Amino acid sequence: MLYGVVVTYLPKSCDHALLAGRCIKVLHGFMSRHSISNIAVSFPKWSQTSVGKQLMFISPLVDQLNTLIQQPYYQMMTENGLFEISDPIILEQSITCVKYVRNQSIDKLTPAAKARRLRRAKKRALERGEEFNPVDAQPKEVDFYHSIPMDSSQSGRAYMLKIQRYEIDFPKKEDIFNTCSYGLSTNSRYQALLPI
Repeated sequence: MLYGVVVTYLPKSCDHALLAGRCIKVLHGFMSRHSISNIAVSFPKWSQTSVGKQLMFISPLVDQLNTLIQQPYYQMMTENGLFEISDPIILEQSITCVKYVRNQSIDKLTPAAKARRLRRAKKRALERGEEFNPVDAQPKEVDFYHSIPMDSSQSGRAYMLKIQRYEIDFPKKEDIFNTCSYGLSTNSRYQALLPI
């Protein structure tokens, strides 16, 4: 059984990705502090233009959700009339599920990342006394994604979470509910199938 808590952003005009990033940052700290990996993030209003004005936290443990939404950031945003947070609800089983995947490989396709890799490759070639002859990489197709702005509490550096949405029909019952500390699935290790 899975439980969900819906966070709705109330301002009519706001940056949904920015607010999602702040919510995910609090979740990341919460999950890291408590060494847990079973709270997932869902975007019920996801579209081609936006992550939507809602974010849902999903977990098999309702007590963890209740503790999460008591974090000061969520309380402050609710008290200031910027968020509406639902009571936990039981999520029905579905024949179609969705997973939200953090895809870090997209970062390697940016012009800055390509230039960085070329500089490193050139330096290594010159250190070995070899001629540097880069080969043009074939362009890769990437499924649609949204970028969510984040910043590191430790380094203060800004970065983007690249998130993709995939629907899965007829998920297996034995699928494990395990997320990274951002509440997302990954391409390899972490998987959380969420009811639509």
